[in-house]
This record gives sequence, structure tokens and C-alpha cells, in this order.
Amino acid sequence: MVDPISQRDRAYPTRISDAERARVADRITAGWSEGVSVDHSFATARDDGVMVASRRSWWRIAAQIKNQSVRPIAPTRRGSSRPPEGAPVLVGWRVEDGEVDDLGVEIYENAFAREGLPEVVHADSGPAMRSTVLKDLLADLEITQTHNRPRVSNDNPFSESEFRPMKYRPNYPGTFPDIEQARAVMGGYVSWYNTNHKHSGIALFAPNEVHDGT
Repeated sequence: MVDPISQRDRAYPTRISDAERARVADRITAGWSEGVSVDHSFATARDDGVMVASRRSWWRIAAQIKNQSVRPIAPTRRGSSRPPEGAPVLVGWRVEDGEVDDLGVEIYENAFAREGLPEVVHADSGPAMRSTVLKDLLADLEITQTHNRPRVSNDNPFSESEFRPMKYRPNYPGTFPDIEQARAVMGGYVSWYNTNHKHSGIALFAPNEVHDGT
């Protein structure tokens, strides 16, 4: 009787060749050296027309790479179930020494000029978001203004959900020596997030790709 061949050693048409595995591993380690995840490398390869193996196979190959020293180390959190993400939402940003009503108005004016007028502006219950000047601006533009309930843990869910990818990036500094450094870091981060971040909640596309339909 011939000894049976184990499943992992059997040849079948869809089996990934050693050359293809090496190609995937090279892309993964190159991505790690740049501080990006396996998903990001997979999505980038897909964008480049390199369709080698499934997303799950990329993770299996990543786990088998002997040298894991360049793999980005990011903080983790306990897993939890949550509903699917909603549609992308347009936001503006700025970094200031303090919260000022007029600066809150300016961020919306700039966003409206760049992206057009929305039907609704939804915000937390902070003083700047409930200021008379902002209320007057939105009323003049016939934009509905809504707020979360006050004193609840998720009173600003869109901003709070953004803290996760921002603060868990491997290169996030944690603290900033001055406001100019904070602005520089945030400027680079916002640009990266919108144009280069392969978001798991939108099928590993970048937010800008979904926003502009490409």
C-alpha cells in the first residue's frame, strides 16, 4: 500500500507556488519596513494589478515569515462585536491652543467651500458646536444642525472612532513638544488616511477612492 500524501504536500491547480509565496512575502516585509499592515500591502498589490493569492493567504504567509523583527508593533485592544460602518462622512480638521467659537465656524466655512454644502451637520454638545455664531451660519445656509445627547460616552462617535487608527499607528508620537509639531503630524496623518489608508470597513479601499467614486 502506498503511504498517503498529506494534504499540505498534495499538488492541486490552485496551489500557490513557492515563487508566488516568495513574491507575496517580499511585498509583506517591504510593507512592514514602511510601517504598514498586511492588509495594506495586499490592497496595494491589488491596485498594482498583482493578484497573487487571497487576502487570507497573505496573512497565512505573513505568519510563516521567519524574520518578524520588522513587523510594526502597535497597541492592541480586546475584540468586540459592532455593527457595520456607515457611509464615509466629510470632516475638516485643525489644531489650536483652545476651543474658540469663531475658529469652529471657520473650520465649517472652509469645509463647505471645499466640499459643498451638506444637508445636516451633526456634532457633540461642546460650547463651540452650540455657539450662536455657528448656529447663525448653518441657519443662513439652510443646513440642519443636530447634536448627540449630552454627558454620554459616545457623544462624538465619528471623532472618537478616528482616535483608534490615529493613536494606534506605529509612528504615532503620543505627545507633542509644541503646537506646530502637532499640526505637522496631523497634516501628514490626515493626508495619509484619506489617500493611502486601506480601510477594512470599506473593502480595503482608501476613503478618497470611495468618496470620488474611483
